[in-house]
This record gives sequence, C-alpha cells and structure tokens, in this order.
Amino acid sequence: MLLPRRVTLPTAVPPCLTSGRRERPVPDILEVVFSTTGDLIRIHSYGTACSATWDAALAYGRLQSERGDGTVVAIRPDEWTWLHGVRPLASDWLAAAEAAERSWIARAATRIQRYDDRSNGLIDLMVVRPPGWW
Repeated sequence: MLLPRRVTLPTAVPPCLTSGRRERPVPDILEVVFSTTGDLIRIHSYGTACSATWDAALAYGRLQSERGDGTVVAIRPDEWTWLHGVRPLASDWLAAAEAAERSWIARAATRIQRYDDRSNGLIDLMVVRPPGWW
C-alpha cells in the first residue's frame, strides 16, 4: 500500500532526545545505486538511512532501516512514479551485469548517467564499478 507522503512508521526504539536548538533538516533524496556486484540495484534514502533492493522497493513500496532499528519508510507517490520511469534502465543494467559483458555494462552506465543528468533532482542515479573494471 502506498502512503500519501513519506511517513516513518513506529519502531520499538524510542526516538533520541534532542536539544532545544533546531537544526536545518537534511533534504531527503533517494539514490538508486547500480552495481556490478552484490545487490545489483539498491535504493537508498539519504535522510532516513533506509534502503531496499530494487525488487523489494518496487514490490512493497518501502525502504527499511540500514541500522536494524526497525524503521520503515514509505516511498512517496512521486518517487514511485519516477522509479517506474527508470525501469527500462534497470532492466538493461540487470541484463548487462548478469551477462558480465563489460561493453554492454559501459553502454548501460552511459544511458543511466545521461538520464540522471536530465532528471529533476528527485532521485539520484549512481553507477558503482569495482576498481579497474574499465
């Protein structure tokens, strides 16, 4: 179920106490990391330190805490729409990474970077390659 806006669901861990001083909020931008190892595509949230694999994020519409504290964050409708818009890029990347064809991976990486350069800043796309990959 998609929630109407980014919502942090309750956890078993009580929130930290904060001082009376108000700090400027960190903008919450999602980052889609395309990798040639491990989870080939992973989605991270800068502001909440939550993430999920590509398949899990699209299937369940949420990200889970990387700290293991039970925090779960819903993907907003605008983010959901944007993520579905990059599905062709994700499919190309998965096929190239699974085939381990460097030239195909390089072409997919170029398309991902071009798409990111034209994006509206809602979500960052990042390609991570092992050192010396190409």
